[in-house]
Amino acid sequence: MPVPAIRITDGQMYRSGQSFAWVDYPMGSSSHEIKALEEAVSNNQTVEVIGPVFTINGTVSLISLGNGAKLRVVRSE
Repeated sequence: MPVPAIRITDGQMYRSGQSFAWVDYPMGSSSHEIKALEEAVSNNQTVEVIGPVFTINGTVSLISLGNGAKLRVVRSE
């Protein structure tokens, strides 16, 4: 069964190794990508996150950094 794909064009994607990546957005951003990533968190859903440089399949976690800043983390299985 194919996993849902989220294409990242508004945020910045970063990677650490083959199984860990995160997506960062400017404060106050209302990108539709944020909503899709947060929906994947709520549904505990495996997704394919497609960025301009690399693609990663995995589950998304939401980490609060304080002052309203949030980090969307993707870990592959």
